[in-house]
Amino acid sequence: MGAKGHRKHRWSHKTKSILKAIRSLLRGRATQPDPIQWTFTAQKTIRGTYRVYVTALITYPWRLYSGQSAPEGPLPTRVEFEESAAVQLLGKPEEMGMFKEEFDTKYQVRTRYYSSGVSFVQEVWLAIRPASAKGRVIFAACTEKQCREPEVLEFQVALNNIIPPGEPVNDRRAP
Repeated sequence: MGAKGHRKHRWSHKTKSILKAIRSLLRGRATQPDPIQWTFTAQKTIRGTYRVYVTALITYPWRLYSGQSAPEGPLPTRVEFEESAAVQLLGKPEEMGMFKEEFDTKYQVRTRYYSSGVSFVQEVWLAIRPASAKGRVIFAACTEKQCREPEVLEFQVALNNIIPPGEPVNDRRAP
């Protein structure tokens, strides 16, 4: 017995290795920030409609695949808006950003991706005021070597007290 009547516990080498690996994984998960930061904003247009901006800021070396990428490749980013009696969608979301296009040897297809940022812009018309645009983003952050698990991020943007046309878009960060 050790000092003060306590028994020393001896851990096997294998047990110590497993505990060390678990601690390392937990520490890495707790300190690893999300590689994609999302913001959700809206701006009133001159025509009286609204543009809803779903914007991703991407941390190097991560990337976000375009919704225009081949479905056989990495998960294309999808932005889905809910249509309601109050909010009517005008067209489909447009991607605004500088994309890169290349052949992906892992998937054997051409891919399009964003490596610094992209905005998905949806124009809407309000039949009832005030209203909110609601939806979700389905995406997976990837590097050249790996992809994180796909994520679904739900959002809501109030369309009252909106910035007038020509004013800079106010930034409202995701919760």
